[in-house]
Amino acid sequence: MITAAVLVERDRCMAAAGFPELQEVGGRPASGAFDDLKLTAAAFGATSVEDARRRGFGRDVTAEPPAVRSTSQKFSDAMDRCMASANDRLGPNAADVQARYYDLGNQLRMALRPVYADKMPARFAVPVLSCLQRKGFTSKTADVRTFGVPFGSAGSEPSQGWDKRGVLQVRPAKPARPYIPTTQESALAAAWHDCTTTAGWPRYQLTRALSLQATTIRHVKPQLDALTPTIQSLTTQANAIIATTGA
Repeated sequence: MITAAVLVERDRCMAAAGFPELQEVGGRPASGAFDDLKLTAAAFGATSVEDARRRGFGRDVTAEPPAVRSTSQKFSDAMDRCMASANDRLGPNAADVQARYYDLGNQLRMALRPVYADKMPARFAVPVLSCLQRKGFTSKTADVRTFGVPFGSAGSEPSQGWDKRGVLQVRPAKPARPYIPTTQESALAAAWHDCTTTAGWPRYQLTRALSLQATTIRHVKPQLDALTPTIQSLTTQANAIIATTGA
């Protein structure tokens, strides 16, 4: 909400400076910037055999808003001025407070990286590989890429050129593209879910992630507590800006 309000104010300022293209293009930042910090079983794979079969091992490609670029110094100077003005409209030190808040979020995100990078320990890998072999999938390594199964895709990215609008170049919004697994991948994914769940691997990953997250939260809590009143104030002002503009 805060970021969206800043962009509304920025775009209005840019229009007044002679660059209405940003308002015309539209596009607001995606919500849920910290959704990946909400730890559930789904963060570590499919939550059912049916889900595994549908998803495979890939990821959907999310939609992207229009993009804008320019080599005009006049535009760049106006952008800097309007960003500063937009943040000032929200309140004193708004840009600094937002930067510090996002930094805390990134600290939490970095704390979880070891979990996502984990290689499966032998106490899980041995029963998982044995289970998969019984289901017809053989490998010496508990890595889905080593079973000789072809993977699907989210399709080709649409070819979208940059349209010239005044001093700007604009790339249209990109639609979301669902990942489509191959038939063999779906079968392996279903077996993988069954075998890893039975071995307790996803539960171990979630438990470890929650522990690391709790430790990091305790570490950053004093900073977060100090920022919270200002964030709440900025959110109130942001809501007012969004309401008055109808964005």
